[in-house]
Amino acid sequence: IVDVDNMASVGTRAGEVLEVPPSGGTKKKKKKKKKKKKGSGPSALLYRIVEKKGRGRCVVAAKDIEPGVELFTERGFASESFGPSVCSYCFQDLGSRTVVVGGECNPNVSGAGRYCSETCRSNDAHVYGLLEPALPSIESVSRECDVDGVLLRLVLRIVSTRIALEKNANLKAEIEQALEARYKEFSCSRNGSPLFADYQQTNDMVEHFENAGDSWKSAVTKALVALKEENKELELFASESGDGKPFYNVDEALKLACKINSNSHQITTREVTRGKHGIDETSDYVCGLGVFPNLALFNHSCIPNVFYFGERGFNRVKTARKVNGGDELCISYIDAYQTQHKRQQQLFNTKHFLCSCERCTPAKALRVDDYINAVCCNKCGKQGLILESKRAEQLRNAQDADLEDMFATLGGTTTAKANNKAKNKLATKTADGTAKTSHECLLCRTSVPLDSIEMLQNLVSNRTSKGNAMYSRRDFDGARKYYESIVNDYTISSKAALRTKAALGTPLPCSLHPQHFQVYDILPKLYNCCRYSKEYILCAKYAQMIVDSMDLVYPEVNLEKTTFLLERATVLGRLNTATNKVPPKTMRSFRTSAIESCNKAIALRKLIFGHGNDGSFTHDSLWYAQQKLAELEA
Repeated sequence: IVDVDNMASVGTRAGEVLEVPPSGGTKKKKKKKKKKKKGSGPSALLYRIVEKKGRGRCVVAAKDIEPGVELFTERGFASESFGPSVCSYCFQDLGSRTVVVGGECNPNVSGAGRYCSETCRSNDAHVYGLLEPALPSIESVSRECDVDGVLLRLVLRIVSTRIALEKNANLKAEIEQALEARYKEFSCSRNGSPLFADYQQTNDMVEHFENAGDSWKSAVTKALVALKEENKELELFASESGDGKPFYNVDEALKLACKINSNSHQITTREVTRGKHGIDETSDYVCGLGVFPNLALFNHSCIPNVFYFGERGFNRVKTARKVNGGDELCISYIDAYQTQHKRQQQLFNTKHFLCSCERCTPAKALRVDDYINAVCCNKCGKQGLILESKRAEQLRNAQDADLEDMFATLGGTTTAKANNKAKNKLATKTADGTAKTSHECLLCRTSVPLDSIEMLQNLVSNRTSKGNAMYSRRDFDGARKYYESIVNDYTISSKAALRTKAALGTPLPCSLHPQHFQVYDILPKLYNCCRYSKEYILCAKYAQMIVDSMDLVYPEVNLEKTTFLLERATVLGRLNTATNKVPPKTMRSFRTSAIESCNKAIALRKLIFGHGNDGSFTHDSLWYAQQKLAELEA
């Protein structure tokens, strides 16, 4: 457990700002005007670090917080890019920019410094100068030992940063000054300066050393030893700290590798371009990995109230929904659009725990997971969820209890509940009196064999695999046929039974719910296929399906959702050029809908990126959304 009292940024800042009032019997002294401490802005009052039984160290809200409020922005103690397409320091997409080379290393070597400007190169020089001579060796050793090169580079970058900071007493202040200047380029936040942790905070992160696989630890150890042997003369491996101990120690480096596996965070970027053919924006994509000790303080929840996103090498941390004072602040470590079984499996394999959040706890009412893993009765439509008999009975009993409370409040009888109980009792028995083990419709109680459900899911998986294979070969027309068959033939609709009969020769009794995870997985690709074919009406339909599914699972403040809202607005705005002519009345309706989508995206992006006091769009992504709106209104 980290010693919370010694946390230099997140943990102690709240303590610096919250002051104990003087007692009534003491004469009040005139308060001296204190110089504002770096990083002690309003955000320090928003949260605090506590210890909770069964949860360990937690971040909790110090007061009620509205959605979209910035808690802090942090620059990783050390960060590494995944490839040469982004700046090695600020992680902006290099695109058509003039690349500034970092040093004398062969630019084709993995991890070679490539910068978007001389400023970025200069800011990274102290650390990169120590790391650069070892880069060719890292590339060869990673291949020989079958160890991820990014992991090895990040371990050595942590060590290099530590050496640079301890050798140069003024470097930390210089780094913080440079980071603050960079931060002001994109943030309108009044919540103080960006955070930059020290080595002690990085070293205090949880490592789960005992849970790491023996074969993995053996391979990483072998690689770390080989790096030291091949580079023993380099300053990175030969330098010693003030107490005479070497900065680079194989055992400590192995623990750093474990910390990276357990507590590193991805870095994302997006790019808005202004070209002669108009403006365009890339979706967020993962471009690097870093260690962010303050961000690592947040625990996981499958219904998070906090999110973070990459911004020029920083991670900005904001509230994703309204938070009440005293609530724990949590992020999601994984993609939440998965079934409970898959989420638990992923968390256990990568983070070594099983989630016990509200979403993962058995509930008497319908919950998100009942929908994203749901098949529906073809007779009853979307509301006719087919569930395990035990789960269906539990939900009906909960409904009966609600009915009983309502009747009691109104002074009525509870005959309806008694009748429902009798029906439930009969419905849970087969003809020979044994208990049912199959699934059944929540509404009509029709029993559905597990074989039928598995057949449906296997058919969808098979078509998804074939579609994905064609999509990867850029055969978008072929992929679209398979993806559309999933949406049209195997997703619940009024004609689902007829379509499955035509496809299989016999109708299945069930279809996928529109927000089933198998449907959600293919929708972005199906959208791209239709956009390639300029089928803009279908594009708008699938973009809306994506947004509806996101609303079910993700928090209200979601950056990816704004992308699809803008995509929907864009394709509706292009209908004049579509191959199929659209009647003027329908076109006006589409344009109104497009403007509505654009305004929703702008409102969300204001919460996410912030904006000037005069409502100005200070961020490229906000500016992009505003331009799209202007195009539609013209």
